[in-house]
Amino acid sequence: MVDINIKMIAHHVIFIALISLLPTESLAVDKACYKDHAVLIPKDCDGAIKNIIFDTTTKPPQLFLNEGEVRTISGGCSLVVNNPSRAIVTEASIRKAVDALIKQCPGKGGKLGFSDNPKVVLEIRQRAPPGTEFEGYNPDFPLEKPYCFQVPKGKPEVTDQRACIESVHYIAYHKLIKTSSSPVNLTISAFAGMFTDTAGVIMGDDKKPTNTIVAGSNKCTLYMFTTDQSRIKVVQKDAAPLIVTMLQQCGTKSGTLNLKGAEGANGRVIVRTYGY
Repeated sequence: MVDINIKMIAHHVIFIALISLLPTESLAVDKACYKDHAVLIPKDCDGAIKNIIFDTTTKPPQLFLNEGEVRTISGGCSLVVNNPSRAIVTEASIRKAVDALIKQCPGKGGKLGFSDNPKVVLEIRQRAPPGTEFEGYNPDFPLEKPYCFQVPKGKPEVTDQRACIESVHYIAYHKLIKTSSSPVNLTISAFAGMFTDTAGVIMGDDKKPTNTIVAGSNKCTLYMFTTDQSRIKVVQKDAAPLIVTMLQQCGTKSGTLNLKGAEGANGRVIVRTYGY
């Protein structure tokens, strides 16, 4: 178990580093502006702001305090509001930051701390183009639709789907899984080994709510996380067959699946499988 946990920590660190680059992994930053970035249309960013759900029980309405990050998109403008301290953030403060960043980086994306609270950071990104590795991370990508991506030559593929399946909770039902011949039953058995609460909601390894679950091997890793850093509220029996479908459709390719099931109003759950 110790060796497996070490592997999981390593996978977790690698993937967190990967997520932090989405979808601007190849874009250099110059004074908080991304170079060689597609031209952004301000009205698209306005539409992205309108897609944000605010807590209207407060005056003025603000972002929900259970969300540490909000991602939204409209047209070619993808916005990220990173708020790790759960500070009060209003629509007006977001619009002010967007206007300032558009002026600072005309026609480009970039990052900018809010003027009234630099710990809150706005990022403007371009929409991940069709066919790219991170298309499935666009905030409006269809729910429950598997997205498969063939990794470039030289990068590891998913060489053993069974490894992903068997790693889902370091497998409490390992012996049961080994005797199963049906891919669907196999995966559902694997998910049966995950910790859940009385309602069937997937919990973390410590049997407590979490926003991140990672499991895997050097052949296939499965990573589940909320896009808004709120708690995962995915029900085990609902998620298992959807992830099975993604694994079957993607084969050796990396897979991405968007699900409902984030506690936060603006979040969704992303399940990712990859070959390292």
